[in-house]
Amino acid sequence: MSEVVRPTPGAYAYAPELRIEVRDRRLAEPVLRDVIETRVTLQENEPAGFSIVLANTDPGKPGLKSAQEITPFKYTDKKLLDAKTPIKIELGYAGRLRSMIMGEVLTFSPTFPQSGLSTLTITGNDYFNRLRNAKPSSDDERIYKNRADWEIAKIIARRHDLDCQLDEEGPIHEVVQQGEDDDLKFLLSRAHHVGFVCFISLEPNATRPKLHFTKPKDLRDDRPIDVFEYRWGESLLSFTPKLSIVGLVKRVTVRSWDPRKKDFIEYTAELKDLPKTGGKGRAGMEVLEDNDFSKEERIVTRSVVSKEEAKRLAIAVLEENAHEFITGTGEVMGDPDLRPGVVLRLSGLGKRFSGDYRLVKTDHVFSSSGYVTSFEVKRPREEDQPEAS
Repeated sequence: MSEVVRPTPGAYAYAPELRIEVRDRRLAEPVLRDVIETRVTLQENEPAGFSIVLANTDPGKPGLKSAQEITPFKYTDKKLLDAKTPIKIELGYAGRLRSMIMGEVLTFSPTFPQSGLSTLTITGNDYFNRLRNAKPSSDDERIYKNRADWEIAKIIARRHDLDCQLDEEGPIHEVVQQGEDDDLKFLLSRAHHVGFVCFISLEPNATRPKLHFTKPKDLRDDRPIDVFEYRWGESLLSFTPKLSIVGLVKRVTVRSWDPRKKDFIEYTAELKDLPKTGGKGRAGMEVLEDNDFSKEERIVTRSVVSKEEAKRLAIAVLEENAHEFITGTGEVMGDPDLRPGVVLRLSGLGKRFSGDYRLVKTDHVFSSSGYVTSFEVKRPREEDQPEAS
């Protein structure tokens, strides 16, 4: 295992900065001053999203008696931020901004309150969302023959003019049919099939987004990972973990029918099949074993062509389930480098809940109060054993 410990924002974090580009042109400072709040949400296996709230009216001159006297509305009657407008948002600090999302406006919602001034909220998604509204045309591949899942992902990325980062491994399938699934649903199902994560990122200085179809980075193997260290009472502003065995299972069985051999293809994944993770405490499945919990097995009926493929899928489903044992939400000073897939190393939380967590979702919020990042994390095992009472 190789890790790169990333620095957290230092003294420069007292000067947060926002930059928004609309149709490849930066919004002017007067428009940026009207931004009340900007939020960017990044998460695994879902399109990234954003929302921007703007003041829609000028306060006007002293002596005005009603909102109706404050005219004109600054944004609702203009096309500057209209639906389908391409947009790019950068967040960070003076001299250290990072591209967060490149997408388009999908909703346009002004408020005209009984009292107070009008505001405008626009929301949208990154270009991953376009895959949700797309299916192969008559000229595109819909039936994939003798291809691995990463090759299928590459074909779909090329179809949408996306760069891609792929882990080039996994079984080659004789035939995979997309059917009537849209590109997003189909791609996520193929990622789930091999235990991969799938999302779009915008790399620094990139001109177009990148599709990731890769194994999760969370200390399971020798690949380098980015680690961010936070301590409660210092850089970690807040954290709320939850340990739960609700929905956990002891084993997962994948079962399919082989029409050529007229027999079942089957594999059952158990705790011994899971990759080793950090922590000396209990895994959720060990808690189930200790308490003879009744929910032992999940049977997944899925089309597979070999026992090796059934094994890979069973382990992937069990691994995903195991990571629901300990989840948590928290907040830190805004950091544009916090993205799904990195590791948060949290300390100051006692023996059980300190340790490494996989980051699965972040909300980056820029407002008049500053810049903060809230997050969601998961892990399959306690850091240490609880003490006997």
